[in-house]
Amino acid sequence: MKIVIDTNIVFSALLNPCNIIGKILINGIKSSVFYSVSKLEYELNKHKDKLKNYAGYNESEYNKLLKLSLKNVHIIDNKDISQKSIDFAFETTKDIDIEDVLFVSLTHYLDAKLWTGDKKLINGLRNKGLELTITTAELLQISEDLDNEHYFIN
Repeated sequence: MKIVIDTNIVFSALLNPCNIIGKILINGIKSSVFYSVSKLEYELNKHKDKLKNYAGYNESEYNKLLKLSLKNVHIIDNKDISQKSIDFAFETTKDIDIEDVLFVSLTHYLDAKLWTGDKKLINGLRNKGLELTITTAELLQISEDLDNEHYFIN
C-alpha cells in the first residue's frame, strides 16, 4: 500500500517517538511504502525551533530523530506531481484547507492513502465521498505486521 504522510504525522513522531505514530513511521510497515511532498521538509524546517523547544531536544538530538523519522519516507518533489492531480486536489481542498493541496495531490497522483490526523481534512474529504485518507487507527486495523496488543491509541 502506498501511504502519503502529512506534516502533522511527522510532528507527532518527533514530539513523541515512542507513541504509536512514531513507532509506525520509524519502523515502517511491511507491504507499505511511505511518501510525502517536499513541502514537508519546508514545514519541518519552519517549525524546527518550536519542535525542539517543546520536546526539549538539542540540535543533535533533533537532527538524529528527524533523520530516523524520515528514513522510510520517499520525498517527491512538488514539481513532479501531475497538473491533473494538482487541479483535482485544489478543487477538492479549496473549501476544506488549501494548505493540504500538495499532500492530497500526491495522494491522488500515486493512487495512495493520505495518513493524517487532521480531522477537518478527513471529514471534509469523506463528506465529499472521497476515501483518500487513512487514520492511525485504520492503519493499525489493516496492518498485519503490527502486534496491536502492544499499541494504544488515545
